[in-house]
Amino acid sequence: EITAAFFAKVVAVFVVVGAIFGYYLTKARNVAISQKRARVLTAAVAGFVLLSIVCGFAVMGSPREQRMKRLDQERVYDLQDIEWQVSWYFRNTGALPASLDDLARTAPGYVAPSDPETGKPYEYRVKGERMFELCATFVTSNKNISDTKRIAPRPYKTVFEHDKGRQCFERKVIEQKAPPVPVL
Repeated sequence: EITAAFFAKVVAVFVVVGAIFGYYLTKARNVAISQKRARVLTAAVAGFVLLSIVCGFAVMGSPREQRMKRLDQERVYDLQDIEWQVSWYFRNTGALPASLDDLARTAPGYVAPSDPETGKPYEYRVKGERMFELCATFVTSNKNISDTKRIAPRPYKTVFEHDKGRQCFERKVIEQKAPPVPVL
């Protein structure tokens, strides 16, 4: 599938490379270029490069916006990791952990991730025998992103679709026995 962004990148590369190639070709042939023509060509190429940069920001957003989206995706990955660890804990002990610090009992050395921007721990609350809640504060929303453009969740993880701001997600642990641990 060729997307518009890919096509725009290809066109931009061909225009810039074509202009450079054309310049060196005229120099190799010792063809004199008038000062006026050289200025027009330089201005055209500079204008095209500037237009490409502006269009890139319009389509993708600013570097700050991309950073915020990346941080939110890290938060989603962290919540997926915590959810998996809580499920693993439940399968091994038959109960939910009272706090995220308890997860180290079934996964020695495990430290629950914290918010990548603030460093604060994610909120975790037990809501029932098999129910728990995870909360995080997001700076962007991923609800308006189509499924084809959404960053795919890790294969064994659930989706955390969120709005901007503090969001809480209720999860239920499905009772099943822990898979066997390979002996090394």
